[in-house]
Amino acid sequence: MTEALVLHEYSASGNCYKVRLAAAMVGMPLERREYDIMNGETRTADFLQHVNANGRIPVLQVGERFIPESNAATYYVADGSPLIPTDPFDHADMLRWMFWEQYSHEPNIATLRFWTGWVGLDNLTEAQRLQLSVKREAGNAALKLMDEHLTGRDPIRANELTHAEIEKGQNDPDYRLQMHKAPEEVRRTRGPRYTPVSKRQDKPDGIYWIIKNHPEVTDGQISKLIGTTRTTIAAIRERTHWNMANITPKDPVTLGLTTQRELDAAVAKAAKAAGIQAPTDTRFDSDREALIEELRGERERHVREAEAALANAGDETVSDEIFPGIRDPFKNIPSE
Repeated sequence: MTEALVLHEYSASGNCYKVRLAAAMVGMPLERREYDIMNGETRTADFLQHVNANGRIPVLQVGERFIPESNAATYYVADGSPLIPTDPFDHADMLRWMFWEQYSHEPNIATLRFWTGWVGLDNLTEAQRLQLSVKREAGNAALKLMDEHLTGRDPIRANELTHAEIEKGQNDPDYRLQMHKAPEEVRRTRGPRYTPVSKRQDKPDGIYWIIKNHPEVTDGQISKLIGTTRTTIAAIRERTHWNMANITPKDPVTLGLTTQRELDAAVAKAAKAAGIQAPTDTRFDSDREALIEELRGERERHVREAEAALANAGDETVSDEIFPGIRDPFKNIPSE
């Protein structure tokens, strides 16, 4: 990401905090702009027109574009980092908890925190007062579920983070959390790979390139290489894809969708299964020979130039010796 990131926030908000926390964990700098929601600063005409027409924070500004909703902003910040699982099931499970947080946690725990800590119980409306007991019960149920799920997953219990380290991150928005040991790397074993959001629009081009240049590669292999569905591959292969007119074959390695080693392995495996010889790139041999010839020609040219320079110097004695028999290459001053 090269575009500057600006977080429009109310620093006391938990929804804003989680965006800052994700940025701190991946080491991404954020410019922060504070709005006092208690005084209606997110409801002004300027905010509604230029930041978020919904009048809410946080909003993550990416260059000249804006991402409302805290989980969307958090996802954008963490995309491509170890915070986002690469395994398809784990990735879906992460999204499940993000949805659950906004449906079961935020409306109950966060709302009660705001009512009691900022609005004040004496200032609540009658409708709000009637919801207190219901929200407390739902909030306790949410906390119980979280506690059961996090058993054995607590980074503090796993000695990955300390309370003191988390406090540093809370007190300093520019501080990057230091983990005592990195989380175990998630290794992909089965199924299609996870592709960052920023590269997903390139998938059809990469699929088309493989189909055009290596038709022997199966749909299953393409699915694992690119991280897509067989339905999409079949539509591109049969040229029935809805956006076929705009799909251009492009090397998936160049697009960053896979590695050259994985692509070569898939092509070789498909060729073997089809009973054909796997293509070999002979350009490297010809390039090597051409480079050798070029270097040999340069060396011979330098020898000829040196011999010509010595012949032109004749029997002149020179005064630019830096050591007997060794001349200064930057001087050629005949002695008088």
